[in-house]
Amino acid sequence: MPGACDADFTRVVEWVAVCAILHNICIRLGDISPHDAAADAPTNVGGESLAPLPPAASAARSRVQQHVLQFMIAKELYHG
Repeated sequence: MPGACDADFTRVVEWVAVCAILHNICIRLGDISPHDAAADAPTNVGGESLAPLPPAASAARSRVQQHVLQFMIAKELYHG
């Protein structure tokens, strides 16, 4: 396995920062965190709540996902 270079490290740090920013946006928009869900609520394999989001949070999440996808396609980072 080749050793990591500075560019690899920078890319990981950037992804972690983006995840933290998106997490904070979701919290401010009322998107419930899986950790805040009731203990007896149904969960998926990853432990995330399957409870439906409030309509405003769901719409906001969709908008953010679309913007991120458009950005990734424009920067040729998405290979789906």
